[in-house]
Amino acid sequence: MISFCTVCMNRLHHLAQTLPANLEANRDYPDLEFVLLDYNSTDGTEEYVMKELREWVKAGRLVYYRTTEPEWFRRSHSRNVAFRLARGEIVCNIDADNYTGEGFAQWIGAGFDFGGSVFFTAAGSSDCGVLGRLCVRKSDFLAVGGFDEALEGYGFEDYDLFARLKRAGLRECPISEPTYLRAISHTVGERVANEYLFSRLERLMVRYIDIKTSEFFLLLKDGRVHSGSLLSFTGDSGRPAFGRGMRGGVGVAAYSLRMGYWREDEDGLELCFGESVERGKELRRISRMDWIEEVVLLYSQVSNRLKMESGERVVNGDGFGRARVYQNFSFSIFLM
Repeated sequence: MISFCTVCMNRLHHLAQTLPANLEANRDYPDLEFVLLDYNSTDGTEEYVMKELREWVKAGRLVYYRTTEPEWFRRSHSRNVAFRLARGEIVCNIDADNYTGEGFAQWIGAGFDFGGSVFFTAAGSSDCGVLGRLCVRKSDFLAVGGFDEALEGYGFEDYDLFARLKRAGLRECPISEPTYLRAISHTVGERVANEYLFSRLERLMVRYIDIKTSEFFLLLKDGRVHSGSLLSFTGDSGRPAFGRGMRGGVGVAAYSLRMGYWREDEDGLELCFGESVERGKELRRISRMDWIEEVVLLYSQVSNRLKMESGERVVNGDGFGRARVYQNFSFSIFLM
């Protein structure tokens, strides 16, 4: 059996377009289930599935799970839960904004029948919207410990898993057929809207250093602060590093990341990093939402990459994919 696994947190506007189309596009493949994990959505996902997709649920083709535990979206954890819930020997991650294309299940089934010790990804695609596509034998996925739940936020949790699968002796095979690599285009904001950093952000403050460098401070509502340096790589004269946009030659310097605490009193903003205490002088508040979204995305990517490249580490040593979920609108709790 193949299990197509989709995780959804407040992305009904995408799911309502892709999931019915994906169910129809793979209708003729007999040994297939769709696993939908509703990751504590508040946008009416459960009501939509009950009303519009109930026949697929009754037929056993679609299995709907819901967990009410998460406060924010945890990419690695949610995918681990979905893969563990799947009954198939082969599990495939299909993001909520992705179309599988006609006959994708048939193509994947044949690939595993003749490919040997393999897993399939869209890592080589030029469309970042499909880069989360992964198909792997469930036994291989469990053997390497799943997605690393220490990698919070957006980015590199998939590349980290791919690297561990390859170290275990599996061969990565590309999904390159354009028919199977279609996704709904959307903004950076939609990518990070439910992430911890963005959902807990109080404000973004920036200190201009020079024409190529700005220092940013992500002040969270719980008193924590995440900081780093934003660098311009293009060398354009007359334009500060901050605000050019991630795709405009800007990146976060890995060596610059700091975490600490902040507070505000009558004397202004105070930033504490270890034993170092700084006053928030010459800081300006950034209100442009697209700039805020891109800084959150960049910081998450660099932070996760540093964790991924930190050398020998134990991945999910205490287990992974644990959650309390409800199956098919039942009030019975299914413990993972």
